[in-house]
Amino acid sequence: MNLLWNEWLLLVGLILMMSDLVRPLCVDIATPGYIGADNEVSLNCNGPAFDAGLEYLRKTYPSVGFFQTYVTDPTSDTCQALGDNALRILAQWYYRDRRPECLPAIITVGCQEAWQYNRLAAPLNILYLSTVGAPSEISDREQSPTWVSTTAFPEPYYEQMYLQILQNNNWTNVQAVTDVSQINYFSYISSRIVPFLKNGKGLQLDVVTYSLADEESFRPESILLRFQRISRVMLFFGFSPQFRKLLLVANQLNMTDGSYVYFVCQPMDHRVFSTFGWEIHDRDDEVIRKLYASVLLVYMADLDTTTKVTDSLQPDWTHRYWTDWNNTALGNPWLP
Repeated sequence: MNLLWNEWLLLVGLILMMSDLVRPLCVDIATPGYIGADNEVSLNCNGPAFDAGLEYLRKTYPSVGFFQTYVTDPTSDTCQALGDNALRILAQWYYRDRRPECLPAIITVGCQEAWQYNRLAAPLNILYLSTVGAPSEISDREQSPTWVSTTAFPEPYYEQMYLQILQNNNWTNVQAVTDVSQINYFSYISSRIVPFLKNGKGLQLDVVTYSLADEESFRPESILLRFQRISRVMLFFGFSPQFRKLLLVANQLNMTDGSYVYFVCQPMDHRVFSTFGWEIHDRDDEVIRKLYASVLLVYMADLDTTTKVTDSLQPDWTHRYWTDWNNTALGNPWLP
């Protein structure tokens, strides 16, 4: 929620700097996204925070008229489906539905389609803020002059982090294992990192994929025997239950004695990104604890979520999550 709240504050600051030029001042905000529950970037998960933040701003800055529209497509209920329609639905808002008397702005989370919104925002000089999506294109100020992201873990950080760790340890033969069953945090990061590492970095990458939609495709022993023949370093892009199974099989194959490294990464320590770590209170905890001596677990951000503002907004956010957005089917793992 801090990331979303920071975004609203940034928007207000940028707009108030222009308040002497436009009176009366109003802001028309488009929030493109999708209604769904496939992962943490859906509007179901982020809409309650947007709503709570917008209400706070209206009370705090009563002289500014804030309007917001969730720009969605009824046929897009996943991150992947939205990517096929993202630019079209945003263009419809801009040319047909927005308030022309107000300053336009785009605030969204951003999944794989984040760069598409920039194709409209940049030439029209529209302020574009994203809370998660921050691909490498955002660094090109000619290509992305109005795009700002509040994410604590932009994609170039991942690319450089993986590369530097591999180079610093002189690890040149690497295996990348990715769950491709759906678009999620792990598959998306893999889709950015693997091509980056394969492109003239002096590394030999063996790429293995599996799909949880096909139980037969995840065969830890087969993956590990292949790994054993070609590398000592595995980059694992998948959920923790599968990683746990893989570690247990690796132990049976004597591949957890320090000769092999298993690298996993999360944006932050939060249950929506799967629960890594050795302790989940099952019978294998003590075994897994010892096996984690062979694991390199990296969190990209250590976020402080206990500010006065977010603490004051959290009851409203929780209420909106359950009632306004009717997220009973999602349960509470998506709440902070």
